[in-house]
Amino acid sequence: MRHIWEELPEMTAAVRDSHEAVGLKQDHDFMHAVRVAEVARVVALDEWRDERLALLAGIAGLAHDADRILQQKLGLGREDPADADVAALVKEWLRLTDVTEEEAETIVQAVLGHTGLNSP
Repeated sequence: MRHIWEELPEMTAAVRDSHEAVGLKQDHDFMHAVRVAEVARVVALDEWRDERLALLAGIAGLAHDADRILQQKLGLGREDPADADVAALVKEWLRLTDVTEEEAETIVQAVLGHTGLNSP
């Protein structure tokens, strides 16, 4: 399995640029997003043995800090940005991939829900 940045160089570059543009550092820097993406892919592949699903999990992991990027960009402090704004940023990145509309919606929902409690 190739690394997420090898599979999706354009999206990875766009996510990196977004992190750098707002100076997102420390616990939620760009390398954190890459690590989350890589781990998500490994877990999904191990759990479901489906390469495409593993890639989608990796994409969601790569995009999972969209809310934090927008917090910085919009000067919101710790206030959550609107879901529509987060979805728009994630969809902007997803246009650089080959995901279908259905896959894109699943990824957006995963990113929007990533701070929620885990299901029982």
